Amino acid sequence: MKDKINKLARGIVDLSAPSLYVAESSLEGELEPGENERFRLNISSRNGVSMKGLVYSDHIFVKVERAAFGGIRSSVPLLVEGGDLSAGEELKGKLSVISNGGELQIPYCFRARLSPELREIRRLRRTEDFLRLYEEDPKLALQLFRRKDFREAPFLEDSRARLYFRAFSGNAGNAGKRELQEFSAALRRQSRGAETERRERGAETGTAPFGERSFYLSEEELKDPRRVEEMARRLIEADIADPEAFLIYQRAIESGSRLTRLYEYCIYALPDSGIRLPRELYLYFAYESRLEERMKLPLYSNVLRNFQEDSDIYQSFEREIQRFAIDKLLAGKIDERLSLIYERMIYPDMVDRRIARVLPQLLYTCEVFVEDPRMKKLILLQPELRREESFPIRDGRVFFPQYFPEAVILFQDEEGRRYGGVPYEKRRLLHKPELEKRCMELVPEQVFFRLLRAEQVLRSGIRSTAELAFLEKESESPLISSDFRHAILVSVLRCHSKLTEREAASLTKRDLDYLKGIAKEGKSLGERTLLFSDLLKRGEYESASELLLSHRIGWDRLLISDFFHGSMERESHEELFLLEGKKLFDSGAGDFTLLQFLLEHYNGLSDEMDRILRRALEKERGEDARETGGFREAERSMAERLLAQLLFTERREKLDEVYDIYASLGGGELLKRAWLSQRAADYFLLGRSVPERIFQLLGEEIDSESRIEKIPLLYLLSLSLHYSEKKSLTEKERELLSGILRELRRKNIFFRYMEKFRDSPLLPELPAGRNFLEYRGEREGKPRLFVRILPGEKNFHEEEFQRAFQNIYTAALPLFAGEEAEYRIYEGNGAEPVKSGSIRPERTAGWAENGLFGLLDRMGRLYEEGRGEELRDTMLLYLEKEAMIETLFSD
Repeated sequence: MKDKINKLARGIVDLSAPSLYVAESSLEGELEPGENERFRLNISSRNGVSMKGLVYSDHIFVKVERAAFGGIRSSVPLLVEGGDLSAGEELKGKLSVISNGGELQIPYCFRARLSPELREIRRLRRTEDFLRLYEEDPKLALQLFRRKDFREAPFLEDSRARLYFRAFSGNAGNAGKRELQEFSAALRRQSRGAETERRERGAETGTAPFGERSFYLSEEELKDPRRVEEMARRLIEADIADPEAFLIYQRAIESGSRLTRLYEYCIYALPDSGIRLPRELYLYFAYESRLEERMKLPLYSNVLRNFQEDSDIYQSFEREIQRFAIDKLLAGKIDERLSLIYERMIYPDMVDRRIARVLPQLLYTCEVFVEDPRMKKLILLQPELRREESFPIRDGRVFFPQYFPEAVILFQDEEGRRYGGVPYEKRRLLHKPELEKRCMELVPEQVFFRLLRAEQVLRSGIRSTAELAFLEKESESPLISSDFRHAILVSVLRCHSKLTEREAASLTKRDLDYLKGIAKEGKSLGERTLLFSDLLKRGEYESASELLLSHRIGWDRLLISDFFHGSMERESHEELFLLEGKKLFDSGAGDFTLLQFLLEHYNGLSDEMDRILRRALEKERGEDARETGGFREAERSMAERLLAQLLFTERREKLDEVYDIYASLGGGELLKRAWLSQRAADYFLLGRSVPERIFQLLGEEIDSESRIEKIPLLYLLSLSLHYSEKKSLTEKERELLSGILRELRRKNIFFRYMEKFRDSPLLPELPAGRNFLEYRGEREGKPRLFVRILPGEKNFHEEEFQRAFQNIYTAALPLFAGEEAEYRIYEGNGAEPVKSGSIRPERTAGWAENGLFGLLDRMGRLYEEGRGEELRDTMLLYLEKEAMIETLFSD
């Protein structure tokens, strides 16, 4: 562009402009979701003339890697950054091509590839949709299940379904039919609500025996006290204490047996039920000072099942049971009997920090019963926790702490195979909200209490800056799952977006660092927009810039305006500010700061630059000039760039208007001369009409230069042609024309329009006796001229075309009266003439009346007219002059 402007300023005009061509009316392409991809914009010249130009993108994620291009064919590389594009999403915008062959705008649309499989996945909106697919087309279901993007299935937004997928997919690409089968079974179980809450067994009270039959004795034998006592003795000696033995011991006591340690083994074998023992047995152990540890749990739990607090039996055992409960609690022990003891004997006022550190795990302990003997482990997945947990199953039962209600349970066999459809029963052993509350008060730092509190805050919403700080800290815990962390981040972002400026100002540096940290993470479009808003509210414009440079946000005029004006003092990220500033302008914004920035920095299509300039001029006219600062200088800068671009791209619309604006803003001489040269070329070389003031300016340029040879030839030709078309000239114009014609004659330049000045005293020495043929060529090569003079010549012969100026070629053809020159003009190697015609001699050809050519011409006319006497006199005169010339110039 600079080279062309400099040449124009010197009056050098290149008419061989390229014809800009882009094969694609729009640019489209696909890329993998989350990946970058390169594309190319192919630009060429239709007419083979070399191009120069630039390509601009209007999107920060569609980068022109090499903006400048040149030559007859160019391939401009584009980098499309799809880092946060999900499958099916699009980047839309326009590329602007600015060249010496004109301007073009190319729409583009780049899509993240949406495979047919992912399209199917996105149709799975409910669990029932997936289960139906699995039943109807298990092969397709397996194919989808193995894909990494299966997690995008809408039904997996349910936390439990997502946990099942996490448990069974593992490395999704290696998941097989069995994993899919168990995943489906787990989903079915969930949809049926098949988890069974186990009824507390043996809760009823009474004196009914545990059973009426025994493995050790028949029904008839149980009626015989001697046989019962004998069997009890043998069982005691064998140290047997199972529920079958309990019946023997119970019958022995009822029959009055005094076997040693009979009472003790009756307690050892006591089933976990509501069986009430004989009163004397309770009293026996109530006064026993040193009760065996093995007996305490079954005896104490039985007492609590059968007696109320006002009972003397209960009161006899109360202190020992309470001490036992605390010992077991501090040891972290729990089962069905202990849960009853804890529930009855532990009160909030008994809980100190020592107990509070242990009790929570017991408070959330559950018991699961599973009958399938293949199951060896229970797998627990809780949506709030990152890691899954496993617990061994013994005799079909397992105890484990479950802190969150949305957890899912799976089972695993010895081979590590997991199962989702195994029936089981579950119950929570201990449920005492008052104890939970007390423990949370004493040891709020416990991990599970912190997570429970975080979950509660999420459900109720953040209501204070303390809760905000708490959630921010918890989101950084290495224990939590990505889903739970994401839920916290969304809540934090929403809270920040609702803060007043005063509240925002009161937040700590940690809050600020937190926002800056999550700005680097990928979020949904809505969440990124919230984050962007929060960063702006805190004045974190650099972090907001980094977010915009790496992620898309939902475009909002007020947000972007805040960002733009808050970031103006920064020198970095100019491209980002330009793109966002232009979007603001397009949305109707137009304050001084925005306009001045665009005036100083924006480059693009000429029409867009013109819009910015004119909006700025309107703004300035309506405001106090004292408020504009360097605004006028910015206007002049834009006008200068726009005028140069219009000249470079061969645009004529608005060219004169833009020059007038530029001149009014104190524009420089270089562009003025370049513009004047272009308009002179339009008039003289291209035959276009131009305003009258162009000729006034040309006259001023010529008049201001003392040495006319320094004036561009184009100026001299344009002004002299213009004067030739005027009916009359002023004295000043005649003076200018005289100097112009003398300079043209000195340079041996003559055009047909100058015939009009032949009889003028301005330039009497113009060449005479010539008929001029002029031709304006269209190609770079020299045209070829073929002529025949009629009536004498039958064949055409080639005459020399002289390049008079730029694309204008002339030939001088001497013709006498009665002659006619037929001509044909060819371009390049063309077989057909591009122009043809004929020329007849003009009576006013300007030959000297008594010169040799003039006499020859007169003889021809006289002969045609049959004027013999005059012809004889003219012939004699011709011979005399010819003899004189021979005498004077011969050796």
